[in-house]
Amino acid sequence: MKNSNNRIDYKKEPLTYDEQLQKLKERGLKIQNEEEAKFYLEQISYYRLSAYWHPLLEDAENHKFKKDSSFDTAIEYYCFDKDLRKLVFSEIEKIEIGVKAKMIYILSSKHHRNWHIDINNFKDVVKFEELKKSMDKEFKRSQADYAVNFRKKYEGDPPSWIQFETLSFGTISKLYENLKKSKKLDISTYFELSENVFGIWLQNIVIIRNICAHHDRLWNRSFRHGIVYNTKTKKLPALKIDKNQIDKLYFRLVMIRHFLFTINPTSSFSLNIQSLLKKYKQIELKILGFPENWIEQEFWK
Repeated sequence: MKNSNNRIDYKKEPLTYDEQLQKLKERGLKIQNEEEAKFYLEQISYYRLSAYWHPLLEDAENHKFKKDSSFDTAIEYYCFDKDLRKLVFSEIEKIEIGVKAKMIYILSSKHHRNWHIDINNFKDVVKFEELKKSMDKEFKRSQADYAVNFRKKYEGDPPSWIQFETLSFGTISKLYENLKKSKKLDISTYFELSENVFGIWLQNIVIIRNICAHHDRLWNRSFRHGIVYNTKTKKLPALKIDKNQIDKLYFRLVMIRHFLFTINPTSSFSLNIQSLLKKYKQIELKILGFPENWIEQEFWK
């Protein structure tokens, strides 16, 4: 039954694990080991796993699988995605800490310890006031030793190097976005990016960080958030760019690799990506946005 906005009522009822397994078999998915498949359904859930067998469907509307599609293949996709998230999340942690540290050092040195709450450094007063309230709330809520000790001992606002420890990466991204251009350039120049590119890339990395933190699907995902590609840096030699794949994961990995050139020059990120892809040879690189012969490019060596 359709309602006024042409949406229909959700009527699916829960199924037992045996019923879930039977439904998959009826739709044409090969189950090599039923006990093992039931274990995965119990531990992971049918709905979460459905994202990983979706590429195996020949007729998505009627839920019919391609010939010879197997449950094992879906599990391999799932395991690859889990390992990929772990790898990416570990590297983004370094980027988050490194970006915070560089923003604190550069702008504290050029201005003063409380540059982050100086309205003169920001372009939008309304956004500044909203963000300041949010930052104050995060700091007052923090039970970290340094935050508790500061509140007990001192009056007024904490310096940037203390307050930044309580801020999320998303808040840092918003703070950067509202800085005046000259202040943005102080930071982005260090990373060999324009102030606009740095801001957009930072937002993209925050999105990926949140995907990994919430165990959401990273593999075979299209990213709606815009991306700007800039080749005018020493760290970014010309790369083969397929604009039709610009919303795929590959270009986000390029961003991570670029930040790591500055933050952690000895990073083994490139080698780890290569090792992961060798482990999961069944993964199609094209659906992740990887161009042909990507590994031969100087950027990844």
